[in-house]
Amino acid sequence: MARMTGGTGRTAGDTRQRGTGQRDTRQRMVVAAAQLLRERGYDGTGCRDVVARARAARGAIYHHFPGGKTEIGIEAARWAGGLVAERVERACAEAHPREGVRAVLELADRLLIRADGPAGCPVAAVTLSAEDPDGALRAAANEIFGRWRAAIAGCLARAGVDAQRAARFAAVTVAGIEGTVLLCRASGDVEPYQAVRAGLLDQLDLLLGSLPGPAEPETGL
Repeated sequence: MARMTGGTGRTAGDTRQRGTGQRDTRQRMVVAAAQLLRERGYDGTGCRDVVARARAARGAIYHHFPGGKTEIGIEAARWAGGLVAERVERACAEAHPREGVRAVLELADRLLIRADGPAGCPVAAVTLSAEDPDGALRAAANEIFGRWRAAIAGCLARAGVDAQRAARFAAVTVAGIEGTVLLCRASGDVEPYQAVRAGLLDQLDLLLGSLPGPAEPETGL
């Protein structure tokens, strides 16, 4: 027999199912918002658009996101950017810088450049919003970009690259990825991505090539 909870006539199973359903609805809305941010930008996305894409009830936005559009924009950017950050961190932690950076660029290609629809990035979308008077959207984006940069810089530093030079290359890499998203969207072609990818890998080779080699063994006279 199912255990009753209080005097409401609801079972514990009912309560768990309702809680799971609410979490599912919230997550669908976060994913829908991330898709819309990538496609239309933050300023071009409305709460009704998110509800419609997520197939949620009209009042669901303010039930799950009391902060309205700003809150769901931040959550969507953190969700999408966090997925990318986890993969970047994993790739950079497990590989030599050449393989790590190539993996990061391939990830950007798959998720930001060649995914369904025009090239776009949910994190860039909230960064560029004009509807951010208190800077909450920019702060969330800066946090995400910081994770990407830290993972790339850490990969280079572990290979012996000076910390300052590693941080500079990481900043150039993230800026290059975000810039090529705009160029590919404007041109409707992946050629800008291919050019930026080649340039970054060339720069990486120069950076790694400047590292001192292993010390020569001393020979007796």
